[in-house]
Amino acid sequence: MSASFLGFGCGYLLVPRMQAEFVRYQLAHLLPAAAWLQIAGALGLLLGLRYPLPGIIAAGGLALMMAVAVATRLRIGDPLLQCVPAVLYLLLNVYLCATFIGQRSTS
Repeated sequence: MSASFLGFGCGYLLVPRMQAEFVRYQLAHLLPAAAWLQIAGALGLLLGLRYPLPGIIAAGGLALMMAVAVATRLRIGDPLLQCVPAVLYLLLNVYLCATFIGQRSTS
């Protein structure tokens, strides 16, 4: 999961085809912030393997980002099938956040 968000974050900073997606979403002005937040979230997920708090923050933040991604795709009229990856990432991050919270409460 962390590698995926790291790849997407770097891709949004470096790959013009990926950057064009933010233009299509009418959110080009948010691209740098979204990319760096994905990179930070990826690193936070890795830290969460040892320290639950950064994992909680990262997974919660990435879940929120994926919720916004789903809402954005629906707003611009993308078919529901195109929302599936963002929904899956949302659900996985909610699960990770809950898992990190559970680890924190038992330590």
